[in-house]
Amino acid sequence: MIMKKPLLAAGLVVSGIMFTSTVADARCTAEFYRGFGVAKKWKQGRANARADWSNRVEGHLGWPWSVWAKARVKSETCNWNGKRNSCVSKAYPCR
Repeated sequence: MIMKKPLLAAGLVVSGIMFTSTVADARCTAEFYRGFGVAKKWKQGRANARADWSNRVEGHLGWPWSVWAKARVKSETCNWNGKRNSCVSKAYPCR
């Protein structure tokens, strides 16, 4: 019983260190970027907008910042005008 307590405490310390390093690694810009996409299908329009966002970010900040999955405070909207979807993706780039 005595040996289990130090192991539990060590597990909490390791978890705390892992959490801290994850938060410290998530560096984000103070400005958000927008990407635009157009397509007949909603999913393709959204994918086009994300790709445009990534290209714009890469052009300004470099490749490490251009990964959509790492971005924070993401927002996506698509509007159907009768013929196609016009989509906008915006987010704060992170590395």
